[in-house]
Amino acid sequence: MAAGEFPDIGLSLFSMVDAAKYSTYFEDLKPHLDKMPNVKEFLKAQPGAAKYVTDGTKIAMLPSDRGKGYGVSGTHMFINKTWLDKLGLEMPTTWDELENVLEAFKTQDPNDNGKADEVPMNIRGLGFGLWSPLTLMNSEGVVTSFMGGSASEQGYYVDNGKVKSYYTSDALKDVVSYLHGLMAKGLIPKDVLTRDASQYTSQTVSDG
Repeated sequence: MAAGEFPDIGLSLFSMVDAAKYSTYFEDLKPHLDKMPNVKEFLKAQPGAAKYVTDGTKIAMLPSDRGKGYGVSGTHMFINKTWLDKLGLEMPTTWDELENVLEAFKTQDPNDNGKADEVPMNIRGLGFGLWSPLTLMNSEGVVTSFMGGSASEQGYYVDNGKVKSYYTSDALKDVVSYLHGLMAKGLIPKDVLTRDASQYTSQTVSDG
């Protein structure tokens, strides 16, 4: 962009900061709204959306709509179903069941190499971002989105119309306590808060 090289159209390519900084490169879409009835109808139904894409009186880009996407977490947990099947285990649906499964992963050799070398549950460091193990807070009704640049990365969520902080929630305390218990039993690595991304990756993919 600094060199003045812009494509004609970009999908999820620019931000409003770009539109403001390089305003002469962006077409004002406002005069064209009559030719975009779906966009016009959306902006009317969601007046807040227009604020995100309006610079002065100019609409330099179209807002996105994730519908009910923020009603659920944007970060999800995964489990090795091959290991579950190998040990004849059911998919865990509670924290206690998850802990029992992790203990089986640790002691019953699900990768079938004759060694107790499995990492039962591998997590990244604590934080309100993608891949956060704090997504477990969703089990207690605190919806986390943890998507880039959102308020959830600052620790905010909405509960019955009120803005609250993860930092003071009982759910956060419960999750940290639960993860501490798993760490004490050797079910998650003890170096999760100090290792770098390459160490996390090597532990995750080491045995396929």
